[in-house]
Amino acid sequence: MRIGPVIRYIAFYAAFLLCVPMSPAGALTFTGQTKDVNIDADWRISGVYRYDLRITDPADIPQIQHIIRQLNQHPDRFTRLFNEVRRPDGRITAWDLNASESLPTETSVHIAFEVSTAFSGFAELFADYMHVHQDIPVEKVNYRITFPREMAFSYRITQEDQSFQDRRRAVFFAWSAENVSRLDIMVSTAESWEQIAQRYQTHFQKIMGKGLAVTDFPEILANIDGNGSSTEKIHAVMSFLENEMDYRRRRHPDNSLFPDEPITVLHRRWGDCKDISLLGAAMLKAMGIDAFVALAGKPRPHGGREESAPDPFIFDHAIIGVAGNDCATYYDAFMPGKNVIPDDQYIYVHLKVPNDAGQ
Repeated sequence: MRIGPVIRYIAFYAAFLLCVPMSPAGALTFTGQTKDVNIDADWRISGVYRYDLRITDPADIPQIQHIIRQLNQHPDRFTRLFNEVRRPDGRITAWDLNASESLPTETSVHIAFEVSTAFSGFAELFADYMHVHQDIPVEKVNYRITFPREMAFSYRITQEDQSFQDRRRAVFFAWSAENVSRLDIMVSTAESWEQIAQRYQTHFQKIMGKGLAVTDFPEILANIDGNGSSTEKIHAVMSFLENEMDYRRRRHPDNSLFPDEPITVLHRRWGDCKDISLLGAAMLKAMGIDAFVALAGKPRPHGGREESAPDPFIFDHAIIGVAGNDCATYYDAFMPGKNVIPDDQYIYVHLKVPNDAGQ
């Protein structure tokens, strides 16, 4: 939020720093892909990601440079990024992207970045995944993750035209193979989409604090509350969010998952989509309208709501829902004047926002 950033491929980056697989635009030759992550009992997360490529054509060079430059633009996602090249003559050097020297074919390129961070209240909404595509075969893949308690994970492996699929719970998982043509691995602390909805809702209830009262409203909304119809109230709130609130991305991982209290967002006049959607829903609730927040997200290329290990990080947007007799109506604070008409492939979780933390 957008909700930061589940986790996706380099064209649109994961919302979560542990979900940073790479999907370059051309037929690059990946010789290796490694993901090595450790999570301790306090949910401090550290890890190293490595990508090994081989230059088989001069056209590969700008594509690899683009990958590295894109990563360099997001230093908040990792603690250290480094890249080096091994030339056919055996020389190993750091790669200066600004140097005019060209690299010969059969040069190996090694990209690695380290992550190290801690998340408060995060254990119940954790997910990690790793994908290798049939279109981008990798000669060797390594995936290892250790964590402080059992977690559900599922995997699908296609190798030499044979497919393997399994789901299990474990405290440690490691796997490597040669000549992988397809690999889909997901790890999640949640075992169902309903469980994710309940856990998000619990966090939203805590964040609501005392909620909002009409006396907290700016004058333009306080006047409409006593005199307007439901349609006029909704229009007034959406207009206020459009004209008086500024969108600002929240970069810290905790902030990418959970909003601030509505009263805080109202006073400072800025927030991301979940901050502003929660504020709008709280305003409507104070006006007597049954409003709630809905988290929204589109499925990754390899799955959606039916994935066996549900992933909270596919949700990259929050909108406002208003309950109706037959179905809810949705409003996007960043699409003023328009109702959002989502289908089942877009909206996954509805979080009913309470009037206060105790309700």
